[in-house]
Amino acid sequence: MKKKVIAILTATIMIITLVPTLSFAVNDNSSNMDTDIETEEPMELAADNAADVMEYYVSESEINNDVEVERDGDFSVDGTDLDVLIPGDGDEGIITETESGTIEMGLPDEVTDSEGILTDNGTVVYNPKNEDVAVGVQALSEGTGSNKWEAVRVLVEIEKAAANKEYSYNYNLPDGYKLIDAEIWYNTFIAPTLEGDINKDDYFTPGEVYIIDNEGMVIETIDPAWAYDANNDAVPTHYEVRGSELVQIVDFDENSAFPIVADPTKHPDKKKTYYLTKKQVRTIRDDYAHNDSAKIVTKGIVSLATGIVPPYGAAWVLISVANDLYDNGKQKTWKKLYKNFPDNKKYLKVVGKWKWHGGHKTYYPTGKLKTSYVKSK
Repeated sequence: MKKKVIAILTATIMIITLVPTLSFAVNDNSSNMDTDIETEEPMELAADNAADVMEYYVSESEINNDVEVERDGDFSVDGTDLDVLIPGDGDEGIITETESGTIEMGLPDEVTDSEGILTDNGTVVYNPKNEDVAVGVQALSEGTGSNKWEAVRVLVEIEKAAANKEYSYNYNLPDGYKLIDAEIWYNTFIAPTLEGDINKDDYFTPGEVYIIDNEGMVIETIDPAWAYDANNDAVPTHYEVRGSELVQIVDFDENSAFPIVADPTKHPDKKKTYYLTKKQVRTIRDDYAHNDSAKIVTKGIVSLATGIVPPYGAAWVLISVANDLYDNGKQKTWKKLYKNFPDNKKYLKVVGKWKWHGGHKTYYPTGKLKTSYVKSK
């Protein structure tokens, strides 16, 4: 798998009774079979059945089924902004890579001794013989252009009310990175920099969890937890952050209608680099002079979500939004960038990051821009 970029990670938990795990995959008439003999057919059948149930509450059209089997038995998916390595064994982690760093997310302990089976639709299923759960992992991809997103979804299928209510995902994070509740992140890094009436919903969705770097910039977004039972009724569920461990708690009981499906989804950030001429810097400076903040932000969000390009180009809007939200200098900043543009440089290099907003299903700017003057791209 080429070392490139991560773009999005998803974990999904499903609690289920309808689909048997591998230990129940062979019917009673086969009881005289040697229990140590495994054939591909029942394993694959059980995996396919589990995948079918897991997909009942999610969209199969999102699955990127262009999965390659590596020599060591792992599974790789190369996307536009997302490369994913899904382990061949349940005791290893899912690896995703972005320009922001490599992230590894472990699978729940219940499947540590199981082998991953690739199904026809692109789901890798871990179906342990002596557990009440099965786990499916999917790389996701949907949309086109600036509205494209990619992710990894982890689906946990639970068969019985006696099964665990907590499912843990241990993260192997780069130095300085950490898991943090979205509201804590907002109160710590964003609210102190803002002025006037601010709508918190523009910055995060309640229930989200982030992975942030040592500067507080969002590297990945984990969507709010959800769970539904066999009657399609919501089941209480939430996350707890315990150091580098994300735990989803699903509050079912013996009276719950199984199967129950629960889903956390994790989206890594998008990092973009733009090269702007002096004329373009002047254009963005003038745009700040003639528009209030709300208009600039709105244009930026529309451009990201729909791919509509304003007259001076999509890159400009993204830069405007990032700078407007996180740099109180606004027009002053762009005036300075234009004024200080060296004669011996051709471009202003601008690097920005955008995080997934689960409630609005699009990307929003995060962190301040990094700029430098360069002679060439």
